Amino acid sequence: MTLKIKAKELRSGYIQLEDAIKEEEERERQFSTVSKEVTRLTHEISQINTQISGYQRQVRDLEHEIQTVADRLAKRNSEHEKLAELQDKLSTAVIESDSKKVS
Repeated sequence: MTLKIKAKELRSGYIQLEDAIKEEEERERQFSTVSKEVTRLTHEISQINTQISGYQRQVRDLEHEIQTVADRLAKRNSEHEKLAELQDKLSTAVIESDSKKVS
């Protein structure tokens, strides 16, 4: 082999090696970009999950408050019914008492 041929082969190998290095550097750059995006998205997901937990806690608190109000309302309605019964009985007793006085 002549020196020129050997030099051409070395030059060709060198160019191929440079191209391979450039390709690998590009892959590393892309990996770094994707890795940063994944980290950003993971952080965002974590923040959203924290918000969701807060909202779920608020929903539970509101459900408990609604149940408390509903229970109080049911108790109040029951008390109103009992008062209405007592009023009817009192009215009946007064009417009966008045009718006995008249007789």
